[in-house]
Parts: sequence; structure tokens; C-alpha cells
Amino acid sequence: MLPRVAVIILTYNGIDDTLACLASLAAQDYPAERRALIVVDNASSDTTLERVRALYPWVTLIANGANLGFAAGNNVGLRYALEHGFDYALLLNNDTEGPVDFLRNLVCAAAADPTIGAAGPLITYHERPELIWSAGGMIDWRRGTSSMRGIGEVAPKQVEPPVDVDFVTGCAILVSREAMARAGILDERFFMYYEETEWCVRIAGPGYGSHMCRRRACCTKSRSPIGSIGPMSPTT
Repeated sequence: MLPRVAVIILTYNGIDDTLACLASLAAQDYPAERRALIVVDNASSDTTLERVRALYPWVTLIANGANLGFAAGNNVGLRYALEHGFDYALLLNNDTEGPVDFLRNLVCAAAADPTIGAAGPLITYHERPELIWSAGGMIDWRRGTSSMRGIGEVAPKQVEPPVDVDFVTGCAILVSREAMARAGILDERFFMYYEETEWCVRIAGPGYGSHMCRRRACCTKSRSPIGSIGPMSPTT
């Protein structure tokens, strides 16, 4: 039996992207009874709440009432997933879409190895799906910066085995219930950026790590990922 997975989509406006993301997720071949879609809204000023309710009444919709940022906003969804007994939680940006086997491939790759605390797919550009947007993240501990692997490179056409990475981008990161029990959820001192980097460092305790599933599985409409944008320190 496949693990139960909660897919968490954090929204702040961008309703057209959100609806396209939900349509992609609704078409997944992962059994409906083993997955749940959770939209967590950070006080959108467009029609996100109304249109998601009308078009996807079976989606769990949580309205935060304020823009809590990436970490605190997603933590609302992560707490919901933990409270409802899901085996995995997938944080997914609302501007992403994937093929019908995207979720199954990612969850099965993670579930096949108990040392995987966090996992992510190979992400390509929506408008240029042959080019890599992120193949996992690297940390430069000496400089205190992080960067994405493979930006702009041609994505492999063949299926390749997962590889170890320093962190998985928050654009699409799957985390196990066991990893969250050990390491906790996102640090809310990070309003946006680097929260997933710090999270993966905590998750990567003895015998655990972060892995990148190198099957082309997810496209993002973002023009470019954050490469290196300064020291990795939370706000105070």
C-alpha cells in the first residue's frame, strides 16, 4: 500500500497558476484515497479562496487571514498533515505542474530508502522543459551561501538514480513524518528564502539525508531560482 501523502500548496494571489497546479495534481495517478490536497492561503487579495472552493470543493482550504510568509504559512499545512496522520508532506509551489506520475515517482523513491528524510524532483522551466531549474542545492559552508545545482543545463532524458544533495528547494520538497518528528518543521524566523536550506540541515542527522530524484518530474513557471543571495541567517 502506498504511503499517505499531504500535498500542501501555499498561495498568495496568483489564482491562475494555482488552478493550473491543482488541475495537474487532480490528474495524478496516485490513489485518491492515499493523498490529500491542502491549499493554505496567506490572505490573497484576488479570488483565490472563492475559486478554489467553487472549482475544487474536495480540496482542504485553510485561510490564514494574514500573509505569514513561506515558513509560517507552510507550517500551518505541515501541522495539519501531522495531526491527520499523513506519512509524507509535500510542499509544492503554486506555479508548478507535473506529469501524471510525478507524485507516485517521488513518493516511491523516498519510501524505498528509510534514510531519506527529504526528497525532491528534478525541476525544469515550464517554458523550456528541456532545461534544469533545480537539481538540488549545494551549501558553501566557508562563505555561508547556498546555490542550486544544474541551473540552465539540459535535463537528462533517461531515468537516473537519486543523488545526495545538501538541500532540496522549497519549490517541491517531500518530507517524511519521521523526519519531522526528529527535526521539527520550518523555522519561522525565516520569512522567505533559506528556510528549506536550514530545514534540510536539521533533517540530515546521523543516518539521514536529502536526496534528489533525477527523473524529470516537475516544471515551474518561475523565471529563475535564487542562486546565491547572501548569508544564511534568520531574521530576529
